[in-house]
Amino acid sequence: MLFVADGDSTFTDEEHNSTLSAMAYTFRDVIETDALIELIHQDQMAVA
Repeated sequence: MLFVADGDSTFTDEEHNSTLSAMAYTFRDVIETDALIELIHQDQMAVA
Protein backbone atom coordinates (compact mmCIF):
# COMPACT_ATOMS: atom_id res chain seq x y z
CA MET A 1 0.00 0.00 0.00
CA LEU A 2 1.06 3.56 -0.63
CA PHE A 3 0.72 6.68 1.47
CA VAL A 4 1.25 9.98 -0.36
CA ALA A 5 3.45 12.19 1.82
CA ASP A 6 2.42 15.48 0.26
CA GLY A 7 -1.21 14.43 -0.08
CA ASP A 8 -2.16 14.87 3.55
CA SER A 9 -1.73 17.52 6.19
CA THR A 10 -1.77 18.13 9.91
CA PHE A 11 -1.68 21.21 12.10
CA THR A 12 2.13 21.26 12.50
CA ASP A 13 5.20 19.99 10.66
CA GLU A 14 6.06 17.91 13.71
CA GLU A 15 2.69 16.12 13.55
CA HIS A 16 3.04 15.65 9.81
CA ASN A 17 6.51 14.14 10.10
CA SER A 18 5.38 11.90 12.94
CA THR A 19 2.50 10.64 10.81
CA LEU A 20 4.83 9.91 7.90
CA SER A 21 7.24 8.07 10.17
CA ALA A 22 4.47 6.01 11.71
CA MET A 23 3.06 5.10 8.30
CA ALA A 24 6.47 4.14 6.92
CA TYR A 25 7.33 2.12 10.02
CA THR A 26 4.07 0.22 10.32
CA PHE A 27 2.61 -0.76 6.99
CA ARG A 28 2.85 1.73 4.15
CA ASP A 29 5.33 2.87 1.52
CA VAL A 30 5.52 6.65 1.82
CA ILE A 31 6.03 8.42 -1.52
CA GLU A 32 5.55 11.87 -3.01
CA THR A 33 2.81 12.70 -5.52
CA ASP A 34 5.31 12.98 -8.39
CA ALA A 35 6.55 9.44 -7.69
CA LEU A 36 2.99 8.12 -7.63
CA ILE A 37 2.21 9.76 -10.96
CA GLU A 38 5.35 8.19 -12.44
CA LEU A 39 4.26 4.75 -11.19
CA ILE A 40 0.86 5.23 -12.81
CA HIS A 41 2.49 6.22 -16.10
CA GLN A 42 4.81 3.21 -15.99
CA ASP A 43 1.86 0.93 -15.34
CA GLN A 44 -0.06 2.42 -18.27
CA MET A 45 2.93 1.92 -20.55
CA ALA A 46 3.26 -1.71 -19.47
CA VAL A 47 -0.39 -2.38 -20.28
CA ALA A 48 -0.29 -0.65 -23.66
